[in-house]
Amino acid sequence: MKNLNFTYDHIHRIIQRSAKEIIDSDFNPDLILAIGGGGLIPARILRSFLNVPLYTVSIQFYNEAHEPQSAPVTKQWINPDQLEITGKNILVVDEIDDTRVTLAYCLQKLLHYYPQDLGAFVLHNKCKSKKADLPTSIKHLFIGENL
Repeated sequence: MKNLNFTYDHIHRIIQRSAKEIIDSDFNPDLILAIGGGGLIPARILRSFLNVPLYTVSIQFYNEAHEPQSAPVTKQWINPDQLEITGKNILVVDEIDDTRVTLAYCLQKLLHYYPQDLGAFVLHNKCKSKKADLPTSIKHLFIGENL
């Protein structure tokens, strides 16, 4: 597997451009939900431009050897008693859309809380066949850069 390296400035410019695209769209997030590990830094940078609260969840799909597991595992999830998401517009952020399994899993899980609208932003999208589809109700997928 070939590693790609990106500078902070490169990532910041991608997110700044994507933030403008999100702002100019018909999707107005009430909050950002970062998929932790990789989604934390892009979500934090994006929050500077969108000026909405930022929350995190942790979903593990790859093991320590960076190999996909049979299914995603929820390590940390939102507490609906502390964070009311029913009727809210939620933007889910992850760093890379590789197989799409983690992103689809997170969005599907969020639908159980009846948000008004869900969108997703991925910093990098690997241009390859995906192993999962996003829920059909997801109308907003913002991609920072295709690889």
